[in-house]
Amino acid sequence: MFNILLTITLLTSVSQVPIAQSQTPLLEQLTGTIIQKPWSKSQESYCIGGSEYFVLQYGEDLTIVLQHPEADKLLDDFIDKKVTINGYRQTNTIAPSDRTPANGIAQTLSYPVLCTVFIVQELTGL
Repeated sequence: MFNILLTITLLTSVSQVPIAQSQTPLLEQLTGTIIQKPWSKSQESYCIGGSEYFVLQYGEDLTIVLQHPEADKLLDDFIDKKVTINGYRQTNTIAPSDRTPANGIAQTLSYPVLCTVFIVQELTGL
């Protein structure tokens, strides 16, 4: 009897191998003041979908756009008040090619806009 060991090696190009990405965002805690901003033709308004929006002013001159599914209900009570929020940063790109009826804001863009927003998971008034 013969014992044969057969080894098969599969070669796959790099483009076919999925890139492993972290499924868990980096959680952060920020303390600052919530400010309501009116709609404007600004990058921040585009990032939040073309409406008024909320930012957290923290540090000396740092601000970040806040996003929460119920932002109006959650954040209205804390306008101009100091808070601590827990959540994570999310970066998206809105491009002029995103011209769908559901994304009307992208129709007015002439170049891609890189958006970083802070996804609020928990908010505590101070």
